[in-house]
Amino acid sequence: MVLPILVVEDNNINREVAVLQLRALGFDTVIADDGFAAIEAVKRQQFAMILMDVMMPAMDGWEAANKIREWEKTQGSHTPIIGCSAWSASDNRQRCLEAGMDDYLSKPYERSALQSLINHYVKVAK
Repeated sequence: MVLPILVVEDNNINREVAVLQLRALGFDTVIADDGFAAIEAVKRQQFAMILMDVMMPAMDGWEAANKIREWEKTQGSHTPIIGCSAWSASDNRQRCLEAGMDDYLSKPYERSALQSLINHYVKVAK
């Protein structure tokens, strides 16, 4: 059994695209529409991976990732977090890594790029 992937995205269209792509790849998803909801979801349930939009109101993805990492230290766990952004700043990847994320994916992303990250980070039970 494969754990679901948490999609943290405040934009309805981007969220729908991510969910459809993940379902096409065989994954169930859970949705969080901001950083606060992402933190609560992680505290309630385990995920195979988190796709985290970095530019969200209230609490952005960088802050949410940092708080998730702080909580995970108390639990002895680590869920791969992939930062996602359509904003094409050259330092996005580095900023994601500094916030405790494992990787970065530029939006709009292709299914092959998403599949590659899943292959790298998600452990699939056989």
